[in-house]
Amino acid sequence: MLETSLEQIGNTAIINLDARDLYEKALIAEISESLSAQEVGYAVINLEQISALSSAEWLDVMRLTDALKLIGIRSAICGVQPALAMTLVELCEGLHISAYMDVDGALNAINVD
Repeated sequence: MLETSLEQIGNTAIINLDARDLYEKALIAEISESLSAQEVGYAVINLEQISALSSAEWLDVMRLTDALKLIGIRSAICGVQPALAMTLVELCEGLHISAYMDVDGALNAINVD
């Protein structure tokens, strides 16, 4: 059962992840199915509650963005803490997803009121 906090504003979903969510193996499938059923076109993945990620956990976040892309949902991440940002720079050669400081920044960028 999906316990991740999901909010919907128009056709945009806000996925508020926390560290516990990253241990849920069915997370990607459950979020993808839920958002597809809600006819969401854009997803903002909020990481503000996460202060550290292993490379495997970061790969899960990237797999989530890839799964969403395959079902026609564009996505962005937001809320990356400074220490986590440095870790992500070390883990990735290039970030292939839009990133914003916070949820408001992401929503403004995609023109959601």
